[in-house]
Amino acid sequence: MFSQELDVILAVIFGILMVVFFMGKGEAIIDLFGPKNNPNKKKRTKEEERIYQRYMGFFMLPLFITEIFAILFPVPVMGLVLAGVAAADLVVFAILTKGK
Repeated sequence: MFSQELDVILAVIFGILMVVFFMGKGEAIIDLFGPKNNPNKKKRTKEEERIYQRYMGFFMLPLFITEIFAILFPVPVMGLVLAGVAAADLVVFAILTKGK
C-alpha cells in the first residue's frame, strides 16, 4: 500500500496478533484497547472470552492474507483492495460478535 517495508511490518503484526488470539492469550491486548471505565461492560466467562478471542483471530486472518498478497503482488490498486477487505472484515466481525 504505502511501501514494501510497511506491508511487511503490518503482515508481521497481523500474523503475531492472529497467533496470539488463536492461542487464547490475547486478553491483555483486548483490555489494552478496550474502554477503560465502561459501567455497562459485561464480564465474560472463560468460555465466552475464548470464543471472542477466536473471533478476533479470524478477524486478523483476512488482514494478514491481504498484506501477504500486497507483498507478493505490488499493484497500484492494492490499497483499495486492502481497504475493501478491511471494511468487509469489520462488518462481518461486528455481525458475528453482536451481543457477545
